[in-house]
Amino acid sequence: MYDILYQHILDGIFEESHAVSGADKADLIRSLRKPMRALWDSYRQTHVTVDYSSVEIQAAYLLRYYLPYSCFVQSTLSDTATHLTFGPVVNACLVGAGPAPEALGLATYFDKKSKSGKTQLVTTLADRTSNQWRFSRNVTFNRLIPAAAPATLSALAEEEIDVSKGETCRGEYDLVLFQNCLNEIVKPAGFDYAMLRAWTRLVRPNGSLVFIDRSGYDNVVTFLGDAENGLAGEGFEPVLPLQTLTYDARGIYDSLPTMVKDSLLYYAKGSLINRNSENDRLILQNHIPYLRAVFKRPTRG
Repeated sequence: MYDILYQHILDGIFEESHAVSGADKADLIRSLRKPMRALWDSYRQTHVTVDYSSVEIQAAYLLRYYLPYSCFVQSTLSDTATHLTFGPVVNACLVGAGPAPEALGLATYFDKKSKSGKTQLVTTLADRTSNQWRFSRNVTFNRLIPAAAPATLSALAEEEIDVSKGETCRGEYDLVLFQNCLNEIVKPAGFDYAMLRAWTRLVRPNGSLVFIDRSGYDNVVTFLGDAENGLAGEGFEPVLPLQTLTYDARGIYDSLPTMVKDSLLYYAKGSLINRNSENDRLILQNHIPYLRAVFKRPTRG
């Protein structure tokens, strides 16, 4: 399946960039080396410094980070399946969604999980701006989800909010997910209880609040470490206390298109690649470290 999804990503990139001939496509992939390095550099800082509205930056994200990130939430929900229960319609809010790999992850998870009838996923994407992500979201909702889970996503909404300023979405949700965005939201020091409390009010009884983030951000570790006590005061129970894990991305990167491996990203499944000026910051990480914590609002309360 990953080879099919990668092909849809490439087709979306080529269509957006009007690359038709084989030579044009090869030149385009090679031209992504600089934005790919810029994105990698930016993720080593607490606050992202790249221009996400750039089609080149989004194309780099789609090829390098998107599919592994879509699997984080699938793995987390699979590991909590005995504790988290969902009805035939799941209302999910994805905070700081960006290109929305989490939407693909949720759609795929519920598509596989449904045994008698399809689960209908109603998704709200919450971010500071929606238009800057239009290209990569079109790839998500017009290409990837129809290919992976065509009958699962029943409705989609977008809300433009700034979570760092205390803004929240409207409505109530069965699942509120913060993935790979907390470093941009939480304060460098101190527990932002007000922000956390505002979001707990949107979680329905029996609903869940899920945090997933890449490792390496001290402010995120501090926030999640304090969140358990804060959420206990709001009546939430820990399903998965804060954990540090690694995601094995080799099964995904094995399907990386040949033209990408030949001229953009470097990948070796079983051996280390010696870093040099040619491949610097373009070597794929087979095992991706990340944090996660899951909390549930009981039916009582």
